[in-house]
Amino acid sequence: MSGRTLRGLLLYPEFPASSLWSYRHIMPIVGTKAAFPPLGLFTFAALMPTEWSFDLLDHSGSEGPRLGGR
Repeated sequence: MSGRTLRGLLLYPEFPASSLWSYRHIMPIVGTKAAFPPLGLFTFAALMPTEWSFDLLDHSGSEGPRLGGR
């Protein structure tokens, strides 16, 4: 490539409370904040070349969107 750092944005959606996949009623019982960590996104990012840079926008938490990066 031309030596440029490529950037990507990984989005992890919020599941609606009425969705079967939200598990919001179960998480307080088992003591977790998220039902499923976004491992698919992390795996994808790990398989990309090291020159790539990623930001993760996580909408799954109760405190609102969080942005993290590599």
